[in-house]
Amino acid sequence: VVVPQQLAVRINSEGLNLYVDKTKIGSSTKTSSNTASISRLFPGDYSVSAVGIVNKTQVDISKGVTVTSGRNETSFTLKFITFHLYSNLRDGNVFVGISKIGSLTGADYKFTNIPVLEGEELQVRKKFSDGIVKTDTIPIDTITDGSSIYLNWAQRLNMTGATSLFESALNEFSSLANGYGSGGNLGQVFTGGAENSLYRRFSSDIEHKTSPLRAYSPTSISLSGLSINKITQTGVNSYTVKWSLDWDFWFSSVANSDNTKSAS
Repeated sequence: VVVPQQLAVRINSEGLNLYVDKTKIGSSTKTSSNTASISRLFPGDYSVSAVGIVNKTQVDISKGVTVTSGRNETSFTLKFITFHLYSNLRDGNVFVGISKIGSLTGADYKFTNIPVLEGEELQVRKKFSDGIVKTDTIPIDTITDGSSIYLNWAQRLNMTGATSLFESALNEFSSLANGYGSGGNLGQVFTGGAENSLYRRFSSDIEHKTSPLRAYSPTSISLSGLSINKITQTGVNSYTVKWSLDWDFWFSSVANSDNTKSAS
């Protein structure tokens, strides 16, 4: 036997319709107490929403409520704030609690006169095919009008991190290119170790001394001039990195076309 539960929703603004899981339970008007109730709920989690127009601004905000036993109450304390938000989650979606209030254009966006709920927290989220990335949160109650807010995802691969990863890879390649390394750290640098497709391509070039002068094998190959040009996040922990690198070939002896002269 399940004992039916009751949920009362109170809001501080007029002109809003109140919903529990998309079922309208009442409205806030000048003549009401701005409280609506719904009975005979199963215990569990529900989404409570307030929808309407306040101060000529469209309001559509929600919060999560857990109904346990007896009479349950929740309050909507609506406020309007203006702030400038910056984040390294480019084009991420911005949430206050469970309510989406907008999306970032590039890495920043100015929110003007946005309806939010006191007691909730601001966060930037971005969805990928393999999951959702979330920044830290900041309480709405600590945000003052006109302030600038920075919400970054700490695990995001940046230029410094990408450069460090590529430099580790180059150390392995340089060891192989000069004949004194076995690539012992490959498992820490390349996914799949020596079977990684990028590693196999590089090591093949080095092993076969792939040369811009087809008739000659270079004595040595050195790698330098690493440049990380662009990083694009494609998943929770995956990125596409555009990069450039210089391969320097040293030839101890190269002859001219009729083999009468040679030079290094």
